[in-house]
Amino acid sequence: MFITENDPFLDPKHIQTKILDFDATVFEPKGKHTATIIWLHGLGDTGRGMVRAVSFVREELGKLARNVRFVMPHA
Repeated sequence: MFITENDPFLDPKHIQTKILDFDATVFEPKGKHTATIIWLHGLGDTGRGMVRAVSFVREELGKLARNVRFVMPHA
């Protein structure tokens, strides 16, 4: 399948631009925000349940994670 200029799915009315409002635990970047990682949890957990794991990843990545926002949504 090829997308052409006349493809109806390129029409702006088919593109969702609304930002959805949801509850989440968020670690804001320590530097200039350049990337976002959305960390999903398993069934029955919440974003708060992922705080220790994401904290560990942030520490291990060090400077690589300085500009990254980590979002852990709640179910």
